[in-house]
Amino acid sequence: MLKILIVEDDEVLNKGLQYCLNDDGYITTGIYSVSEARDIVEKEEFDLIILDVNLPDGDGFSLCSSIKKEKKEIPIIFLTAKDLEKDAIRGFDLGADDYVTKPFNINILKKKIVAILKRYQKIWGRYYEIKSLKVDFEKRVVYKDGNIVNVTPTEYRILEAFIEKKNKVITKDYLIEYLYNQDSAYIEEHALSVYISRLRGKIEDEANQFIKTIYGMGYMWIDE
Repeated sequence: MLKILIVEDDEVLNKGLQYCLNDDGYITTGIYSVSEARDIVEKEEFDLIILDVNLPDGDGFSLCSSIKKEKKEIPIIFLTAKDLEKDAIRGFDLGADDYVTKPFNINILKKKIVAILKRYQKIWGRYYEIKSLKVDFEKRVVYKDGNIVNVTPTEYRILEAFIEKKNKVITKDYLIEYLYNQDSAYIEEHALSVYISRLRGKIEDEANQFIKTIYGMGYMWIDE
């Protein structure tokens, strides 16, 4: 059963969400503060987080940022009483998957949850496997022909980005921004090309090629 963490300081809303989502077969945990959220995310695994923007001991934006850096595969839906475009943009920039303004229709929220979980289960399943390559997303380990491939953290994140956007063109600017959002460290274009070249050398061979250069545009991960 899928586990959902609800971080919302309004007790009535928190318990109401728990009741509605439990009724749909989810396992929910309701908490009321940033500190509680940090503690429980370190100890337990969740499939999705519903996160209030304004909490008594901090804000949901900073919490989202820290969670995404540690556990990128957890989808996050923001709840907020503010209907401000700049807040929505900030949330998406931090890696949020959707943004819901209070008051909201519970049935629409449920539909959003289903759609997001389906997308993540497809992309961030327990592992991704193609030809000679296997990526275990839980352990963050890459295998080629059954043997562990020693990739650097940056190479691994580039690989994640490719798989997430498989069969789509990814620009160098997108990858640079993606890596910056994960590590808060800027990587210039030449360094990015070097990382991709090294990654290719580790996971590809003549019979197994995944990263296609789209000249004048960027790259594409080929998943046939």
